[in-house]
Amino acid sequence: RMVSRYASHELHFFIKKKDKAYFEKVVKPHLQFKMEKTFFDYYFLDDIKALFLYADDLRLFDSLNYLEKALLVEKLIENKKGDIASIILQRMKEGADNKSSVDHNILFDTILSLNALKADKTSDAREKTEALKNQVSATLTTCLAREEQLETLTNKSAALYQNAKTYSSTTTIGGVKPYLEETGEAKEYAETHYYETPDIGDNVRKVTKTQFWIDYAEYCVTRKESDKPFLSCNFIHACHQLTEAIAAISLLDLSYENSEPGFKSTGARSAALKASSNIMLFKKEVKESKEKIQSNILAAQLYADREKQNIEYHLPDEFLANHCYSSKAIVTNITANKLNFDLLVQIPQGAIPLSYTLYQKSRSISLNPYSTENVEQFFYFPCPGKFIQFPANVSINGLVVAKSHASILNVVKEYSKISEENYIDVISTGNKEKILAFFAKLSPISIKDFSWSYVHWMLKDEAFWSSFIKLLREQKIFEPTTWSYSLYFKKDIHSIQEYFNTIKALKIEIGSYFTSKLLTVKPSDVGIRHLDYFPLINQRAHSNMKSRNQPMILNHNLYNTYKIFILYLLEKNSWDITDCITLSQYLILQDRIEEAIAIFVKIPEIKEGPLKLQYDYMLAYLDFY
Repeated sequence: RMVSRYASHELHFFIKKKDKAYFEKVVKPHLQFKMEKTFFDYYFLDDIKALFLYADDLRLFDSLNYLEKALLVEKLIENKKGDIASIILQRMKEGADNKSSVDHNILFDTILSLNALKADKTSDAREKTEALKNQVSATLTTCLAREEQLETLTNKSAALYQNAKTYSSTTTIGGVKPYLEETGEAKEYAETHYYETPDIGDNVRKVTKTQFWIDYAEYCVTRKESDKPFLSCNFIHACHQLTEAIAAISLLDLSYENSEPGFKSTGARSAALKASSNIMLFKKEVKESKEKIQSNILAAQLYADREKQNIEYHLPDEFLANHCYSSKAIVTNITANKLNFDLLVQIPQGAIPLSYTLYQKSRSISLNPYSTENVEQFFYFPCPGKFIQFPANVSINGLVVAKSHASILNVVKEYSKISEENYIDVISTGNKEKILAFFAKLSPISIKDFSWSYVHWMLKDEAFWSSFIKLLREQKIFEPTTWSYSLYFKKDIHSIQEYFNTIKALKIEIGSYFTSKLLTVKPSDVGIRHLDYFPLINQRAHSNMKSRNQPMILNHNLYNTYKIFILYLLEKNSWDITDCITLSQYLILQDRIEEAIAIFVKIPEIKEGPLKLQYDYMLAYLDFY
């Protein structure tokens, strides 16, 4: 009963991982009869053919959250598809949301603090925890007992209703409430997927892109021993939503037995820990560090490429000729006193100054305690070569007290090294072979602050576009604008199909059902679902309808659902078995039994398959008529 009440992907996944025998015997047989199957349903049913579609179809792959992608990797490895699994793992690493060290430290300290209640077995905190645990257990037991009692009373009430002739609406029988009572408002039901998530396509936001799911995918790819346990301390990042928490608990190979590990001190600063089962150890320690003496004033000199979208100051390995650069001399006063000094700066040897910059400049500066001052210069190199950058000098009363490091700057015509930092420069060369080689080594989504607009201008070259889109397809990356160029060339039918099938607005405009060589629209694509309603009572006599414009179906939700479904049927040339069963059910909800039977008898007998349960149930129900 509890499994039925909380039926969801999360609960089914937990049972599959922690009680496989119960899952195979009770849960799995019911899942095969679901009408609206999603990735998790195919995973539970081990439908390898359907799962592989998510690896081959970029649109389907892009609809998966990180938990689902990790489970896809698991199934690919089980079926000897390690090459595809490795690509998906790499895409997951590149698209992950990297947590800051501050966030990690907060979560880490939270985990450490959880042991506070276990520090002393006789402490008040431990006793209160145990008392609270017992209280919760007793409450759950009481609720279940009351629920069983209520079910018994309901059955007795139904039996009395069969034997009774006339009773007053206020009469009580043996303490049982009368059978004449309000049924309550009709509720709308649909097949469950994620817990309390009515929208099938709302799965992505249920799981954040954290390192924990990457760890599991990597565990599946690199595992050599079948009995090797999965343990990851990054579970602390999978805590934002209920779905993440349950999935993380399901995946971790930790014991549910509350066994204390053996602890033995082996010296003044060491100890031995012996675990009776799998554990994850979180610890914090203080280490001695090397001493580094600094003067009371610091100086440094950094550079930035002014032609890049994101300007970052650093010391690059190479400079491009005929590119605008800026240098920044930075001076920091780390004393408690105000300092007055002279700063001498100059642009690199062989460079030409730009804007208001001079070849050499001296400036008197008064710097407050614990403050920083910087002086910026602009220049470019007219030709390649190796040029000296003389250090920025800080002097007080004619004596140099601090200076930056002298360096030799390597100026080249084009970069010899390809890295994340200079992808714009690689693209700006226009060398398409080098650009493709660059993206083959570093996928676009792995590059920080990457902008697709830098590539779009080259996509009118059909040869480059074909090679680029093939590369993206291999890397499991879908980018709508890149795929839209398939309409420009009008040759690659497969790419056109992929592009059209990702435009949800287009599908909504077309309707609820459409099939063609280039585009297919299914009911689920535009939000049409199979829904049920209970309890539902219809007027059978003495209709009090005020006008003919008033709908015959008085339940507003059912009226809208039925109307949308009928419009969907009108758009189809022929109806399949699912359509006939659904239409029969909606007619039964309206007490239009004869029409329901007329539709149902047209369905060929279903001896096996996903809809056998629904067919047998409806056949048994209509046999009463």
